[in-house]
Amino acid sequence: MGEHVLYWGFNMGSAAAQAIAACAGLPLTLRQVNFGHGEHRSPEYLAVNPVGKVPALGLLDSSILTESAAILLYLCELAPDRRLFPAAGDPARPEALRWLFFMVSDLYATMVINYHYDDFEADGVSVPAPIRAKARDDLADQFAVLEKHALADKARRDAIGSSTRWPKSSATGGALFVANLIDTISGALTTPVSDETLALVNEATRKTA
Repeated sequence: MGEHVLYWGFNMGSAAAQAIAACAGLPLTLRQVNFGHGEHRSPEYLAVNPVGKVPALGLLDSSILTESAAILLYLCELAPDRRLFPAAGDPARPEALRWLFFMVSDLYATMVINYHYDDFEADGVSVPAPIRAKARDDLADQFAVLEKHALADKARRDAIGSSTRWPKSSATGGALFVANLIDTISGALTTPVSDETLALVNEATRKTA
C-alpha cells in the first residue's frame, strides 16, 4: 500500500498536517517545496496546487487535496479509532468545526500578516507600521477569544497539557498545539495525547521546524 504525499515548506502550516498524520499513525512521504527558490510558482508545483501554497496532500488514488482544514479533517477521519475529531452525528462536532475553522480562517490569516508581512510588500513599498501594529493587536485579541471561549473549561486546558511537555521549537509546538486543540476542544478525548505520541510527532515534524 502506498503512502500519502505531503508537500511542505519551512515555517509553513504543513507541520500541523504532519502532526495529525503522526497522531493517526499514517505514514507520509515528504516533498519539500522550496519557497526561497520560487518552487511554489513553478509549473510543476502549480500543477499540484494552482494557488502555489502548502500544504498539499497527494492521495492514494493520485488526486490532490489542498487547504489545511480539509487536509486535517481528511487525515483525522482516516483513523476513526483514534478519535482525533468527532464523527458526523457526534454532538461535539459543531464546536470542534467552529474552532478549527476559526483557526484557519481568522487566526492563521492574522498570523501571516504578523510574521510574513513582507509578502504584502510591492514595488519597494513596505506595509505601513500602523497596519502591522493593528495586526499585532488583532492577533492578541484572537488568542484571547480562543483562551476565553475555546479553552474556558479547565478539563480542556488540562488535556492540552503543560507547556513543558511540548517540544522547544515554536513551529513544532504550534503544530502539536493544533493537533491537540482539535482533539480536546471537541471533548472527544478525556486524556492528553501520550508522551510516546508526542515524541513521535516531535520526530515527524522536526524537518518542518
